[in-house]
Amino acid sequence: MDIINTVNLISMNDKKRVLLVKRANTVQEPGLWSLPGGTKRENETLEQCLIREIREELGCLTIKYSFFKSYKIKKNTKTIIANYYTGLIRGHIKINKQELSDYQWLAKKDLLDNLAYNQNKVLLDFFKKGSSLNNKRKVKNGRG
Repeated sequence: MDIINTVNLISMNDKKRVLLVKRANTVQEPGLWSLPGGTKRENETLEQCLIREIREELGCLTIKYSFFKSYKIKKNTKTIIANYYTGLIRGHIKINKQELSDYQWLAKKDLLDNLAYNQNKVLLDFFKKGSSLNNKRKVKNGRG
């Protein structure tokens, strides 16, 4: 059975809105909204993947991030370990049009019901924990 690690970022702005990205029609789960992130490469750490994916998708740096939670998803003959981090981004968002078609900062009450990869559950868990980006785990500063 193949194991695939993915990494996504839960990021909130100063207005307590969560960043969501709309997936391009050329990628898996086309046209759906999701948390930014992607698949880990063979020789990189989860944190390196997080920093790379946010830079590739949004053109931004990931700063002050910390691990939030992992979810195991079985899909056909694959097991996906979806790893979620909370953190902040720095820089002006410029989406990668090959992977994304749009982005929005949404308030908790406005979050969409049908996020890609069942990420609604992830955000519910996040808000149940108090939606703090500076939880009790070690906060790391990204370098990019």
